[in-house]
Amino acid sequence: MYTIQLIKPIHMYINIFYRFGFWQRDEESNYRKNGKRFSLVFFYGLFPAFLIADAFLLDDLSESLRVMMMFFVCAIIYIKCLYLIFKQEKIFEYLNDLSHLLSPNNREEYDQTNKKLNFFSNIFAPYCYVAAITATCGITVQLPIFSEDHHLLPFFISISWNDSDIIYYSLFVFISLLLMLCVISIMITPLLWYIMFSYSIAFDLLGNQFKNLGRKEMEIKDHIRQIEGPHRGAFVDKFIVMIKFHRNLTETVERFKSTFNTLFMGQITMSGLLICLSVYNLSIISTDNMFVIQSNVVVLTYAVADIFMIMHFGNEITDSSSRLGYRLFESNWIEQTETDKKYVLIMCEILKQPLEIVILIYPLNLETFTSVSFKC
Repeated sequence: MYTIQLIKPIHMYINIFYRFGFWQRDEESNYRKNGKRFSLVFFYGLFPAFLIADAFLLDDLSESLRVMMMFFVCAIIYIKCLYLIFKQEKIFEYLNDLSHLLSPNNREEYDQTNKKLNFFSNIFAPYCYVAAITATCGITVQLPIFSEDHHLLPFFISISWNDSDIIYYSLFVFISLLLMLCVISIMITPLLWYIMFSYSIAFDLLGNQFKNLGRKEMEIKDHIRQIEGPHRGAFVDKFIVMIKFHRNLTETVERFKSTFNTLFMGQITMSGLLICLSVYNLSIISTDNMFVIQSNVVVLTYAVADIFMIMHFGNEITDSSSRLGYRLFESNWIEQTETDKKYVLIMCEILKQPLEIVILIYPLNLETFTSVSFKC
């Protein structure tokens, strides 16, 4: 039995969460922990409050729509911030569960699992860098030394109603700080992708165990069994262990879904609205303002990716669990006793219904992604 370690970017993200006060260590006092949490919650809460007020103060409809688009982006990130702050123990619980769920039985499975996770890590690691660079560019292009227009804040948030330089500079610093903290908040997203991807791998590993059930895997064991004869009940003993593992894995995925149900629902709803708003903004804005076009394209890309990734990994979990019945039929069940065959057939009937993560009325699969994205 092999143990799979967490990929390196996970450790980097955890250190960042601790360093910036999103997560607290056990040795800290409750007063200090709560102070950090509610300070971040209050500071973040000012951003969506400012955006909604700004949208009503603007006279230009296109500017109001652009600010509302930023409000929906901020709303998604704010929800992620709250989950990151208040679900620390749950996230650690699910990460720790992976050490038990990802347990390859042989070297080949171990190498294949590491290969999949390393491939995911190559996509996972640059995520925070891309987000940080995007936020930095959104701030830099509107720096006062590069722009004489004191009615535009980072990411082209308009404050055309304002004529005070003091308010402009104060809001510029305030929003710049919040945008960089938003980069940290969205790191919870690839963290959840990793957990969901690991669940799909765990189902694949269980499928391999089903396939090898009743087979002789090692030459040494084959030789011993030829001398001593088969062990009565060995097939059933292993099968019971696998059934318990399947139940444990299914319950873990269900707990994960219930924990992050609201977050996923918020992502689906807000990202759907963002797709509609960004497409509409791109259709009405002037082609002369390339930076505004680029900011809308960035938001559109973010919204599509935000929906697609959770739908993709939800679909992976469903697909990998749907293959378990076929893997069990590939086992050496036909040579077992009549009682053992009945156990296999009963389990195959249970496995006909794959595990599907349903958020309210939305199953997390690619079909839902297509309907949500293209209908907008």
